[in-house]
Amino acid sequence: LHEAAFKGHAEVITALLEAGADPNQRRNEGFTPLHAATLNGHSKAISALLDAGADIEARGKNGFTALHLAANKGHTEAITTLLEAGADPNQHTNVGYTALHLAADKGHTEAITALLDVGADIEAREKSDFTALHFAANEGHTEAITTLLEAGANPNQHTDGGYTALHIVAMGDHDVKAITALLDAGADPNQRTNGGLTPLELIKETSLIYKTDIWWRLFDASSN
Repeated sequence: LHEAAFKGHAEVITALLEAGADPNQRRNEGFTPLHAATLNGHSKAISALLDAGADIEARGKNGFTALHLAANKGHTEAITTLLEAGADPNQHTNVGYTALHLAADKGHTEAITALLDVGADIEAREKSDFTALHFAANEGHTEAITTLLEAGANPNQHTDGGYTALHIVAMGDHDVKAITALLDAGADPNQRTNGGLTPLELIKETSLIYKTDIWWRLFDASSN
């Protein structure tokens, strides 16, 4: 059943289920057939398993549900299928990741929108107090950053170390567009981490001073 689910063979899945296969049987990493179907975004296979009683909130070894896997892979159709069937958009993994965190980390904007449309908590935090915006900022996903900001994400929310999304973008080797999106949304260029550093000072600390476009954008913003 896991193999059929992984390959998306919905008719085979149905035949196996009718013959008595367990839709919640677990294999490697604690994954069920629903997890297997979700990995490759097989929506018809997902529906067949759910119709047969597959546990939509079954958690794998790290606490991943099928929705977490779909969000991580950016399978928007699978996400929609799961959400319409009642999947919890705010379920956390063992380390506190929500589906929105995972979609933001990979820059899957359509997945982000689908999750937000059903009430995903835009300010949900994982164990280090990262929100979806911090994850998007960490990878420099400008479109995802913009999507989250337009949906109401707080540009000045900080992690347990006092880092805002602006600090995080400044530390990475990212495009100036990500900095601009955050500043245009009201990110404070003078906010300091718990260690007392502003985003501009972090650029110096991380030896990214060669990123002159980012440096000057932050310098202008912090001076005004």
